Amino acid sequence: MEIEKLTKKFIISLESILKKIELESIDDILDSRDSDLFSSQWIKAWNEMSAEKINLERELEEIFKLVFRKTESDDLSAYITEDFELIANHLKLKENNWVTSLCNSYFNGKIPEGKIKASNKTLVELLNE
Repeated sequence: MEIEKLTKKFIISLESILKKIELESIDDILDSRDSDLFSSQWIKAWNEMSAEKINLERELEEIFKLVFRKTESDDLSAYITEDFELIANHLKLKENNWVTSLCNSYFNGKIPEGKIKASNKTLVELLNE
């Protein structure tokens, strides 16, 4: 199933990111994600999700705990967990380039923030790489 594939690839990417994250940079990452440039796109994508969200309780808990263990930042843990939920729920929707780019950022070893680099692939293509 695509959700299982996404979960596995997301966690592997996240573990790699967390190995090299500098804890002093977390506040800068959070500030950049709170900027209008990033947050307005994120909120727009979140509002596109249907009211019938996929049940991801187990996956969300695993991701939150993984990030928190490495960073002790509940804010960063929540943001990354919500990113995963956003990406997973967009798998069943029409393609959203911004969400695909968000996912691509993780898969390329970076926590998305500010202006994220556009991806020319679909979410399914990213999963199958």
